[in-house]
Amino acid sequence: TKIKKARLNGKPVELDASMKPTAIYSEEVVVTANSFSSQHDNAIKIETLNSDEVENSGEISLISSLSKIPGVDMISKGLGVVKPVVRGLSNSNVLVLSDGIKLENYQFSENHPYLIDDRGLDKIEVIKGPASLLYGSDAVGGIIDVIDEKPAPANKTVGDLSFRYLTNAGAIASNLGVKGSGDAFYWIVRGGSKTSQDYRDGSGKIVPNSRFNSNNVKLEAGINKNFGSFKLSYSREAMKLGMTVPKVLPLVKTNGRNLEFWYQDLSNNIFASKNALFLDDYKIEANFSYQNNRRKLIAEKTTAVNMRLEAFAYDVKATTIPSPNSRFIIGSQGEFQKSENLEATSPILPDYKSKAFSIFSLAQYDFDETIKAQCGARWDRTFLTSSPTGEEFKNLSLDRKFDNLSFSVGATAQAGRFLFFRFNLASGFRAPNVAELAQNGLHGNRYEIGDPNLTSQKSYETDLSAHFHSENLAFEISGFYNFVRDYVYLSPTNETTDDGVKIYRRSQTDARLYGAEASLEANICDDLNFDASYSAVIGLREDGSYLPLIPQNKIRLELTKKAKNFFFIDAPSVKIGALIAFPQNRPSAFETKTDGYAILNAAFAFKIKLGSTDLLFNLVGENLLDAYYIDFLSTLKDLNYGNLGRNITLNVKIPFELNFI
Repeated sequence: TKIKKARLNGKPVELDASMKPTAIYSEEVVVTANSFSSQHDNAIKIETLNSDEVENSGEISLISSLSKIPGVDMISKGLGVVKPVVRGLSNSNVLVLSDGIKLENYQFSENHPYLIDDRGLDKIEVIKGPASLLYGSDAVGGIIDVIDEKPAPANKTVGDLSFRYLTNAGAIASNLGVKGSGDAFYWIVRGGSKTSQDYRDGSGKIVPNSRFNSNNVKLEAGINKNFGSFKLSYSREAMKLGMTVPKVLPLVKTNGRNLEFWYQDLSNNIFASKNALFLDDYKIEANFSYQNNRRKLIAEKTTAVNMRLEAFAYDVKATTIPSPNSRFIIGSQGEFQKSENLEATSPILPDYKSKAFSIFSLAQYDFDETIKAQCGARWDRTFLTSSPTGEEFKNLSLDRKFDNLSFSVGATAQAGRFLFFRFNLASGFRAPNVAELAQNGLHGNRYEIGDPNLTSQKSYETDLSAHFHSENLAFEISGFYNFVRDYVYLSPTNETTDDGVKIYRRSQTDARLYGAEASLEANICDDLNFDASYSAVIGLREDGSYLPLIPQNKIRLELTKKAKNFFFIDAPSVKIGALIAFPQNRPSAFETKTDGYAILNAAFAFKIKLGSTDLLFNLVGENLLDAYYIDFLSTLKDLNYGNLGRNITLNVKIPFELNFI
């Protein structure tokens, strides 16, 4: 990768770069204003998945496609409910963003999926470890940012139509997007839907009520000028999602798509404004968003839970390059939330309001071409108030304030032509959410009670990695140690409700999470690539017992062969892969040990030229041997239902160009 710096001053500048061929994809080419970096410049590594990798993964859920990244796993309750796990931390400890906007969906539970579609995106960025400095609190485990698709090329109108079918659950997904650009103005319109029946596990059992139906729409318009860019957008995701819980098992008699008993009725609306100004050596960004999230739980045709969450957020920052070797960012973020219970029989949270404010800064300095360092600091203040609401919360009144100072310091060093080292020490912060402080009600198969006296959760993580790459080989190994002070967790008790339901309470303890990740990419010969990765994590409480929801150690293997064009088939490629999960013999107090497993996957991709259009086809086979297995993070294992059995996914994408702007 070459990096060249140019000061334009309103005049044309021509840059020539002599590149060397490589068989290993390492870093993308980036042209950007007032900011420049390559992956090796960053003390915190940013993993990326581009839109093609997501679309061709064969997954129906965007979050599921992320599990190919070492250190990233998922908690699943079938195909519809999927939550990310980053280095052993999940739920409120992982920050999920939609084009920089923090998604709010009552994320304290593994039963609440993120409402975000896997079409109409440019790429997904994943940062593992505390990333609170620039992105906000709650990023104790890491962040996942889904970046919107780019506008159409100037003075063109283009679009794409995609279709997906999964044989296992009869799942169908379709999506249509059209976008156009003039010299400065651009617009994007996109919409889609998904529907799925109940899925079948490797033993042939149908998993009752694992069905779902969803639809989405996105509208975007913006202006790009030499002095700045301005964008307005609106997106809506709506989903009806079946819940596989004990009470529903005798009620669901047939496998279908309709939902009658025990399902979530979810919707999320986001209005956003993203703006940037280029003022000489400064780039000023000002982003604002309003979010309206609605969550209803229908239990046996009765509305048990009915909540509405509204959130307004802003993010303002300035970036400057005071010298050719330095870069400086300073900014402020804030958020205002309001959640209220609407008419329902069994609310689990009180009405509440919260507000947060922060200021932050980050500086980067290049000592020379081989050593680059960065450091930063952030201060947060969070307020949370709640007044008595209904019979369940008549004795509860919250008025809490949380403050925190966090930091990050790190460096990258190049040792010779092919070897790089990366070091980072960072702290993160998360105020306890209202569920952890005040929850009082039946949630899934258990009765959960919060603790209003919980304190802030703080983490301190050290990361060290080495990266080697040449023309035909790339290898990276990294280790991390994360100490979390006052870690908040849910623990069973010896108490039960009058109905005999076991009571769980929120508790705190110091915790340690540590582990390692490794990845290998090798070009064996022309058009034949081998990829392998390994990830492992251990989580311990202060007393030496194990933390919950810690994934199994896993190895992923892939062999990809690209072939020459064959008759009317262009760019064919074949991929064979395997996922090997080791036994998880370190369960927490209310979990059980889980056996290891191995599954075989394959994929075949190609293009067919139809006139001037390339029709894109992708056939993905998952669990081809139809193995019966239960992943440790599956929330259905207590009901003895396995993960997805054999499944073949067909992806078809038709790009097109229109003759008007």
